[in-house]
Amino acid sequence: MKKIITIFGAFIVSCSAFAQITNFTVYVINPTNCPYTFSANWTDSITSMGGSVTWNSVDTSSTFQDIWSASVPSNTTSDLMTICVVPAPPCSCPIVCMTQPVNPGAYTLELCSGVGINEIEKENNFSVYPNPSNSQINVKADETLLGSIYNIYDNMGKRVLTGKVISENSVIDLGNLTGGIYLLSLGDNFKQTFKVVKE
Repeated sequence: MKKIITIFGAFIVSCSAFAQITNFTVYVINPTNCPYTFSANWTDSITSMGGSVTWNSVDTSSTFQDIWSASVPSNTTSDLMTICVVPAPPCSCPIVCMTQPVNPGAYTLELCSGVGINEIEKENNFSVYPNPSNSQINVKADETLLGSIYNIYDNMGKRVLTGKVISENSVIDLGNLTGGIYLLSLGDNFKQTFKVVKE
């Protein structure tokens, strides 16, 4: 009888381990506010079977990014998940994908960042250097942007720095920021945006 209980107990533990869910967060950086959809799935490394990623909720309170809460019914890091952000008309930028082991944590995908931002930079002669930087960045702005307010936001959408562009070559001190990806916005309603990497 003891042997049967042990086997039954092992079966329950095995089933409950398989049924565990991995929760994770996906940040979609979307400074040009393009409409998009997801194409996302996961694959079991042993059986080659899998399924769709479940999107539980979304926080759209940030102006430049959406924060998605998602999950898959797997807790094995040898399993893989592939998540693609697919832009919809009128945006024509490329699909952005990532393939990762199934792991809790946070992942970032940037949608249309190269297209919209670079066009704005070229049009207004707006550039940031050095980027990445470990202490400060130089902002070279067209004279039409002089007097504009700049804001720097962290990956949670929280404003961490603010100031005013007072010359065509302004210096912004990043010394007090932790390493990571930030969004620099210049002008009202995110008129100009640029991704900044603090080392």
